[in-house]
Amino acid sequence: MLQAAAPAASLTPAETDLTELTATAAVALLCSRNVTTVAYVQALLDRLDAGWSCINSFQTLNRTKLMADAAAIDAKAASGQSIKPLCGLPLAVKDSIDVLGYPTTASTPALLNAYPTSSAPLINSYLAANGIIMGKAALDELQDGGNSVNPTNQYEYGLITTMLNAYNQTRIAGGSSGGSGNSVGGRIAPLALCEDTGGSCRMPASANGIYGFRPSLGCYNFTTGMGLVPAEFTRDTVGSMAREIDDLILLDSIVRMPNITTTGHGMIPEPVSCAAPITNINLNGTRIGLPSTFGWATGLSGEIVAAVNATMNALKAAGVVFVPFDSGDFTDAANIAWAGVPESDNYMEPEATARYLWLHNYNLTVTEVFAAINRPDLRTQMMASLQLNANTAAGDFDAFVEFLQYVLAFPTGQFSTDGLPVGMQFSGPPGADGLLLSLAKAVSQVLPTLPAPASPPGCTGCTANVAFNPATFTQVGNSIPTSNQTYTNFHLTFNGTCNSPSLTSYGQNGVFGIGSHGFSNGLTTVAI
Repeated sequence: MLQAAAPAASLTPAETDLTELTATAAVALLCSRNVTTVAYVQALLDRLDAGWSCINSFQTLNRTKLMADAAAIDAKAASGQSIKPLCGLPLAVKDSIDVLGYPTTASTPALLNAYPTSSAPLINSYLAANGIIMGKAALDELQDGGNSVNPTNQYEYGLITTMLNAYNQTRIAGGSSGGSGNSVGGRIAPLALCEDTGGSCRMPASANGIYGFRPSLGCYNFTTGMGLVPAEFTRDTVGSMAREIDDLILLDSIVRMPNITTTGHGMIPEPVSCAAPITNINLNGTRIGLPSTFGWATGLSGEIVAAVNATMNALKAAGVVFVPFDSGDFTDAANIAWAGVPESDNYMEPEATARYLWLHNYNLTVTEVFAAINRPDLRTQMMASLQLNANTAAGDFDAFVEFLQYVLAFPTGQFSTDGLPVGMQFSGPPGADGLLLSLAKAVSQVLPTLPAPASPPGCTGCTANVAFNPATFTQVGNSIPTSNQTYTNFHLTFNGTCNSPSLTSYGQNGVFGIGSHGFSNGLTTVAI
């Protein structure tokens, strides 16, 4: 294990478990050349092969390319060229974000062999900083979902399956960026890019005991429709994930465009600066808003309430002042916005997907993509959305969903009784990214450190198999399926002999074992 008294740059591989290094510590070691990039990447792959592959983090992992990219960084250093600032640090990338040399699959069958001809701009920013891409992280199919539960099916160009929680493999990984979240939580990747339309960076971050950040819309260097398989024009936001706040700040500094202002968009009626300066915040006297709809007012379980109370008490002991306020107006706005999600989603997604296919010059229609969807309830919903889109004009809507949040989820250091991390989140106004990061850094100093998940994981030696009962929605025309019409039960079983006997016998009566798509993310929000 890493000796806390010694700086990372002075350690040798024999003195540390490289996979337990934070990203910032790994960069220090890599830049010192005490550890080569090839050796570091090999340590991560060795961990994956020692059992962690069973949590299904990656949709695409090209080991040959990964090791070649690592060797290229080492060769660059050996030739005397600078490899700073990242010195070869690998990055997991949600597989809805384009990376040249990899397919962008969105974990859906029709795109399993779809190779973009260029990378999303923020990927170029990361590579220009001498980082490398570890692989493409799996996700809820087409980013539609909050639990990363996909039916297990082998297709011509790859396997699509469910991501499992890094801490308890009978529980969901959160979604839709489940592979990004569990790869970082499972110490398989030091950092990851996610994408957040309605919680897809924050839910998997909370579920896997890490940080997840949705920045102000437009401040990360990406182009909707060109570098990202879209869900919606108005809300898709690329974000970042890390185990430690300093790691999150590092990644943010690489992919952020600090010298621009956002365009007026949705809840950002006026452009705001994308600069995100990190400041030292003294928690003593810091005022944090406490919404009247906070936590226990919305039906959290008793043990989660206890964990949240413990976190709030730790912050109060550090001098934080929680200021209650009536959040009824916010709740009303959210209810109005989210009430329009089914209609606006089902109108925008066909349009957005068609634009992505056209810009990439793929020989695919949006109908072909939706007809081949792996998840039966989603296939039903998306095929119905084509009818809605064909019979509806943009002017038929009063508004599109624009209820945006700029939020940072953080681990509280607390666990539920079933061994799952408990997370909370701070929410701020557009342009407050630096404040959110700075506040999370200050808070991290007074909260317990979350230990790594047990290794090897319980699913070592077996593979997850998720089966779905098909949806029954049959209407056509302008109608779209309601939640009870697309309710699709799924169950989880494990094939083979698992490291944990309880997983080997796990079946349809497990807590994860019977469920349905769609659930509350369970994150508790505090406003700043």
